[in-house]
Amino acid sequence: TVFLGDNSFLLPSITDAFFCLNKENITVPAGTYDTYNITVFGGAGQCYYASEAGNVVKIKGNFGDVIPYITTINMELLSTTYS
Repeated sequence: TVFLGDNSFLLPSITDAFFCLNKENITVPAGTYDTYNITVFGGAGQCYYASEAGNVVKIKGNFGDVIPYITTINMELLSTTYS
């Protein structure tokens, strides 16, 4: 989807916008990874980063109160050639 127009927006000030809760195994279509479970925007969502994949492997949350134009996000890494 292409967004036409101004793509800038203000983010409200959020204490502890990102912090790592713990590490956990996550299974996505690309495989099973030992990930860092990172809380996003004070608990609005979760981001799972895997060093082994060199990428975020999963992100989910409801960001409508924080980021205009985005409500629910649920994304998973489908495949990778990272080595």
